[in-house]
Amino acid sequence: MAAQDGGVFGVRIVSVRIGTRAARAGLISRATGRGGDLIVAVAGHPTTTKFALDQSLRAVGLNSDVELIVYRNGRYLRILVPRRPSSAVASFDRRDSGWAQLVGEAMDRWSPLDRRH
Repeated sequence: MAAQDGGVFGVRIVSVRIGTRAARAGLISRATGRGGDLIVAVAGHPTTTKFALDQSLRAVGLNSDVELIVYRNGRYLRILVPRRPSSAVASFDRRDSGWAQLVGEAMDRWSPLDRRH
């Protein structure tokens, strides 16, 4: 799907820590100087606010793969963020909880994905 930046609504990624699932999946943060990916859906559910993003990620859980729809450079991309390895679950580290690395700020714009739901 194509849309103008001014017409896309989602949660902007502002930070991705090296070595996390988000980084391995190829998500781009604002800190790279390239604008940062805009997460517009998690597992098929629109993410119009940071709260909606958090709720969707909690529903999926740390031990599941999750499909994100992100808006990057004028294009929508499907990105699969892999589940947390079972060894990492046993040695849970709060700093690398996986989803916590998808730090975002809500964007006040509409997303065409909202029409589909």
